[in-house]
Amino acid sequence: MIHTIEKRIHKLWGEYAEIFPKLVKHDPPSIELNDRLYKTAGFCIVEDNHIVLSSAYLGQHPRYMLLTILPHEMAHSMDYILNGWYTRKHCHASPWKNIMVAIGQAPNPYHHMELK
Repeated sequence: MIHTIEKRIHKLWGEYAEIFPKLVKHDPPSIELNDRLYKTAGFCIVEDNHIVLSSAYLGQHPRYMLLTILPHEMAHSMDYILNGWYTRKHCHASPWKNIMVAIGQAPNPYHHMELK
């Protein structure tokens, strides 16, 4: 599964670099699956350009995780690259929302998935 996600990240990063040419100079985020995440579907460590996804959510909601959560987390990485380290406590602020809209995603800060 990790290989599939890595391929998806590289594909999306290429698409996003067409929208935001500055991304061409940066590597796409690295990815990690975490078996201990049950409250959050994922998060991005922007300083390290690294995304962590929940194995549990990925196992139960693979399509949503790849089509929605992965781009959401990648948008955090892009926000950091494009806009720098502004007030991180507002990580779902207007700059991030604008990136989400530009990449064709709804700028929703939270998911509504449940684990069984």
